Amino acid sequence: EPIYPDDFDPTEEIPNDQNAARLLIAATDAFNFSAEQTALLGKVCGTDFPLRKRLTEVRRLVEDNAEVLRLARRARNLSEADWGVRLRTPVINMLLPALSGQRQLSRILDVAAGYRHATGNDSEAVETLRDALAHADRIQQQPSLIAQYVGWVCAELAVERTETILPTLRIADEEAVGGDGPRKASRSQVRRLLAELANE
Repeated sequence: EPIYPDDFDPTEEIPNDQNAARLLIAATDAFNFSAEQTALLGKVCGTDFPLRKRLTEVRRLVEDNAEVLRLARRARNLSEADWGVRLRTPVINMLLPALSGQRQLSRILDVAAGYRHATGNDSEAVETLRDALAHADRIQQQPSLIAQYVGWVCAELAVERTETILPTLRIADEEAVGGDGPRKASRSQVRRLLAELANE
């Protein structure tokens, strides 16, 4: 088992095009919201009724951060993440600058999933929940107890949003998705989400 700080260094380098952390850091660099939208994010994150009452404002927030959400979706397809964190003595002095931005990214994913469900796009709501769960997993690929904690908090946010959405989620049979439009979630999408929730 790893004991000394440098024992936690990666054994192999992850190529840039396969490193989810690079995309997730780029997503935080692409944040595009005003002070008012930052306040809005804090008020509607993790909620249902308050979010539904302010759909027009939330829609603008989601649309303004379309690139952020696109990068998070791309990162979901990459299973490995190297955040460049290397433990060195004294470990207590380590800085973890990426975590604050990643916490904010989890809030945007939560609000986007809630907004998409509230406006009837359940297919995209499910995909956004899957993005959020993958995001939490990639955060926890850092050799830090703080990162583990932040990842747990982000995962909890995604799970709570899932619990809010599932009772009223519109699900289409696989063969009905094409004719009924992509707004209902397909059975295969829901199965994948459930499998990811159950994956320990």
